[in-house]
Amino acid sequence: MSQQTVSTITDSVIDGTTARHSHPVDRVHSVVFVDAINVKPWGAQATNRR
Repeated sequence: MSQQTVSTITDSVIDGTTARHSHPVDRVHSVVFVDAINVKPWGAQATNRR
């Protein structure tokens, strides 16, 4: 990745962050809670394929 590409991406992120910080804070924010569980059935055997 070239220095110019990194500079362009960095400038874009800084511009977006500055714009977001200057925006007033909303009174209500949505929240997403993600949970996961991994279940292994009884009697299942792990296989190692190479």
